[in-house]
Amino acid sequence: MTGFGFPAASGLLAAWFTLVNGWQLLAVILSAAALHELGHLLVLCGLLGARVRELRVSVFGAELMTSAARLSYPGRSRRCWRGQQ
Repeated sequence: MTGFGFPAASGLLAAWFTLVNGWQLLAVILSAAALHELGHLLVLCGLLGARVRELRVSVFGAELMTSAARLSYPGRSRRCWRGQQ
């Protein structure tokens, strides 16, 4: 993976959430999100042989950017069926 993006709006939202709800709940939510994205990463890299170029995190979720040239047509189809771009 060559890049990581985290916009300032996400940091502000996390800070506000921490002030309102405490850091423990934020840690649980971020841990669950990280584990979820790790599952996507394992499938893309391990099973489909894709190379992940970048991970972008925003208030709307995370996005893994892959090198589509390394995926076969069935691999791209499986990726689309799972709701990934």
